[in-house]
Amino acid sequence: MTELLSFDGLTAETFTVDQERRTLRGVVVPWNRLGRHANGNSWRFTADSTVYGHAKYIRLNDEHVGSMKLGRASAAESTPEGLVMTFKVFDGPAGDKALAAALAGKKTGFSVEVDIDTADTQPDPENPGTTLVSMANLTGVAFTASPAFTDARLISVAANEKGSGMPEEVTTEETPAEVKPETVQAADEALTPALFKEMFSQLMANYKPEAAPRPVVDPTAGRQTAVTQVAEPVSYAFSRTDQQGQVKYHFSSATEHDFSRDIMATITAFVEKRDPGAAQRRVDDFVKQSFADVEIADVPGTRVAQLRPDMWVPQRDYATPLWDLAGRGAPPDGGMPFYVPKFTSSSGLVSVATEKTEPAGGSFVDELQTITPGQLWGKVEITRQLWRTQGNPALSGILWEQMLREFYEDREAAIATFLATLTAATDIALTATDASPSNDEYQATMESFEQAYADLLFARGGNRFTAFAVHQALYRVAARVKDDQGRPLYPMIAPSNANGTTASRYSTINVGGSTWVPAYALGTPASASTNSWLFDPSVVMAWAGAPERLFWDFGATVQTSNIPQLSFVTVGLYADYAVANTDIAGVRQVTFDPNSEA
Repeated sequence: MTELLSFDGLTAETFTVDQERRTLRGVVVPWNRLGRHANGNSWRFTADSTVYGHAKYIRLNDEHVGSMKLGRASAAESTPEGLVMTFKVFDGPAGDKALAAALAGKKTGFSVEVDIDTADTQPDPENPGTTLVSMANLTGVAFTASPAFTDARLISVAANEKGSGMPEEVTTEETPAEVKPETVQAADEALTPALFKEMFSQLMANYKPEAAPRPVVDPTAGRQTAVTQVAEPVSYAFSRTDQQGQVKYHFSSATEHDFSRDIMATITAFVEKRDPGAAQRRVDDFVKQSFADVEIADVPGTRVAQLRPDMWVPQRDYATPLWDLAGRGAPPDGGMPFYVPKFTSSSGLVSVATEKTEPAGGSFVDELQTITPGQLWGKVEITRQLWRTQGNPALSGILWEQMLREFYEDREAAIATFLATLTAATDIALTATDASPSNDEYQATMESFEQAYADLLFARGGNRFTAFAVHQALYRVAARVKDDQGRPLYPMIAPSNANGTTASRYSTINVGGSTWVPAYALGTPASASTNSWLFDPSVVMAWAGAPERLFWDFGATVQTSNIPQLSFVTVGLYADYAVANTDIAGVRQVTFDPNSEA
């Protein structure tokens, strides 16, 4: 049966993380400590009661969610306190988040996933109601904020250059352990032929007979100590030959120890849960003395740069403040001109009544305003070879998304261009500032606007100018002006006795009830006078159809006698738009010169 066990009560000091090497190391199963199961049962594991295959096959997941793999074990060691494991955290957002949580102390524990046979358990004589486990197969480990055992937390950071930080085990055994037939069978079952082949291939992959003896560094205490040279002879002898491009290894039995017997003795000790002794040490020494360090430059084929299409970074989307003020959706008749009936003039429709006198006849005139849409379009031509191998993310999708962004920007520019043609609108000229304006000049500019805005109440029909697209030069004045005590004139936080307020991030500014909307399409500050546009949104209207995606599998601008070419495919965009003003009296051109002489 598979159990998910957690261990509570561990101190944060026993949980550490090496962010640079992306490793976590700590006790995953403490010996003879009480743990708990999600169903409320409690457990205690005897020393060395947890078994597993090769450490690298133990995966680290997030909170027991098997599909959310964070890394894999790179080393394991049985200590007097418990089973200590080092995990290499995978690259990517999930791994980065796990390392950040560990560094911040938000998650500092491990929770084990084990298979337990009831034959390997018994009631705990020391703790009533607790199950004593003498053997359990470790299948996985979860990174969790609430570990099962009180000591299942990180205890150290990887200490040496290669990031293992695991001190070597010292033993006094000098002879290989005897391999018993029954334990050989058990070892064969633990180490499958495929697994043995993989382990041995990794062992031999970088063999270099001419390599110089490697220095041995004591990784304890977190710092490098004295360096010595290993001068002992290699425990095993073998040769390598090249047979039709394939390297073959041949071990010799002329030496005192046999490599295959030592490998089997180590496996047998693992199965029997005892110390492998000198056999394992000889194998470790053989690898250290005969194999060069594997560095990044040695394995270019296994460290190919990874493509992350899910992290594709497109151009940022455009804000469309002018469209948000004037937009009315798609043109009513596609790209065809259309007519808008509108009022022109009237007089004498109502007058003061005089007894016995018939009122004079009044007049009323309307008209049809013709609105002719324009078009926005564009295309991109892609070679046939590139189109057939679009890649990931797909090139066609990237191109279309970018064409849409440019469409929105051009639609915004079309509205700004139209507003600039409304020169017949009544002007509101604000007090200018010089090239280095003072706060007094800012105050004068804002005061002139507030006075003019109040006067609009006396325009025929009242103040219906609720849309205000503001040029950057003028918007800066409202964002910077202060009162005589140095406080913002239009505060963002806790306004008091102010004539307006500023929205978060300066997204809009309310001045006397007029909402100022910054419109980048109107231009950037310059030495010349600038125009902002205050209008009634019922008389300034914009239409734009949904962009149509066009595709030609044969055909491009490069043609011969109008015969489409095979060498290109074309992706195109086409959309209709229109902008109109139906009453110039509903528009005010707000002029401001930021660089005039005061």
